[in-house]
Amino acid sequence: MAKVRTPRPSQNLAPTLCDESIHENDQYLLKKIWAWDVDYIAEDGPTHLLRVRLSGDSFFGSNGLCTTITQAGSRPDPSLYFSYLGKFSDNRAKIRMPETGKFGFIDQNQQIRIAAKYDDATDFKDGVSIAKRGDDTFLLDADGREMKLADASGNCPYLAFGRFSDGLCAVSKIPLDPVALQTGGFNRGLWGYIDTTGKEAIAAKYCIALPFDNGFAIVACPDPHPDEETAYRFGVINCSGEEVIPCQYPLIDFALHLGNATEQEGHGMWPVAIAGDGGCLLWGIKDEANQWIAPPIFQSNLFLLFNDNLIFRHDAACDSEQYGLFDLKSQQVVIDPERYVSLCFDIQGNILAVDGNGTTHLLDAKTYQEVFQTGYAIYYPDGFVSERCYFVWTGEPETGGIIDRQGNVLIPPAAGHIWMDDDRLLFKENAKVGIKDFSGKILFPPVYDAISAFGKAGSTPFYLVGNRIKDGWERGLVTKDGQVIVPLLYDNIYAMSGGNRFILRQGRHHEMVVFTRKALAATSI
Repeated sequence: MAKVRTPRPSQNLAPTLCDESIHENDQYLLKKIWAWDVDYIAEDGPTHLLRVRLSGDSFFGSNGLCTTITQAGSRPDPSLYFSYLGKFSDNRAKIRMPETGKFGFIDQNQQIRIAAKYDDATDFKDGVSIAKRGDDTFLLDADGREMKLADASGNCPYLAFGRFSDGLCAVSKIPLDPVALQTGGFNRGLWGYIDTTGKEAIAAKYCIALPFDNGFAIVACPDPHPDEETAYRFGVINCSGEEVIPCQYPLIDFALHLGNATEQEGHGMWPVAIAGDGGCLLWGIKDEANQWIAPPIFQSNLFLLFNDNLIFRHDAACDSEQYGLFDLKSQQVVIDPERYVSLCFDIQGNILAVDGNGTTHLLDAKTYQEVFQTGYAIYYPDGFVSERCYFVWTGEPETGGIIDRQGNVLIPPAAGHIWMDDDRLLFKENAKVGIKDFSGKILFPPVYDAISAFGKAGSTPFYLVGNRIKDGWERGLVTKDGQVIVPLLYDNIYAMSGGNRFILRQGRHHEMVVFTRKALAATSI
């Protein structure tokens, strides 16, 4: 185990609180509420606590010291620090004490809730953690009560553990001969599932058992007639262990992706493969009732689904990709894959189709009739989506423009147009970037090396701006009309998820800033 450096007596283990106005104008009031010289600070998503690395060269473990703090700067016990600090899950975060090297857990109030006495432990999920102490394995509840996993001889009966989800955890129990499976990848035994009390919920009979997701898990049995292509037969089970899709298919994909610009996945639907002619696989989509909602006629498992429209790729092996559209209601191919080299959905479910000549066609989601066509390529830069317009480009780098949803050009594509945000366009001149609106009016001139939205999905009213310097960047914040809020003095600036706090970092020096709109300035921060 790596030796952990303990803090020097003079080391500052708590931030310096303050209440200092750093900027005020007719719109915003910005106040610094604390400052702290530490190596690194990161927000914990579920709790919004900050994880702080006080020293060391690893992220939050094994070599150094770390701790937690509220965004307001509160630390109930400034002497409490750890050599490992995990992310919070189920309001518990795994910690390791530097003096002993043992693991325990803290709660979101930054108090130790489970004493550090374990050699290892998993993050909490579904209210339990799997912990080891010596040769013993336990299930821990949120208050640290132990349930020892042991058979009649007092030994843990499981060879390996998955992770809890939907109240179940995959466990490997019975050793298998890997030669019989013709694979070395899954030879740690037959897998079943236990519940959060440690009781066997689903008997160990699968050679693959993936975590449950929204009530279902993909599993596999050994193929009674294995070949070079596969040694398994896949199916899907529910939380009761019933095979809603029987284990008889050569492959089942993890999830069906939804093409609605959200990166979500379809639950209760899975791409399923059958053996086709010549040993190739044909893919379709099955639901939790074991019904084909799209028949196994497709040569690829690459699907995008939006309502009843299913985009599919014609041939996973062909050099030039071709895409078609299948209507789940009529069970027919409504757009032949030989017509277009690319298909995708816009935010409203309409189809953006690109032909072999590079022409983009917008097709209505219900009638599949063409709304307009354009010689420009359409895409959403940096994950931006708009219900009013499209960002388009000519194919040359940094030559973008804006068209509306009827195909009318709002801003013609031109060199230097590289990004859009809401009703603004970022443009470049002489290697510097600025912002103009859709009428072409320059909101602020190109004086920065970089501009980006600030906060998650642009959740703040500011832009992050920066200029390159010899050893990195100097960064600041401006309003969306270009007014400087934070000057270019910082290595980095990062927003908190709440939308009204951000951290300024210069070297090891970190400052927490709260901003309010001027109309709300009289309200308590």
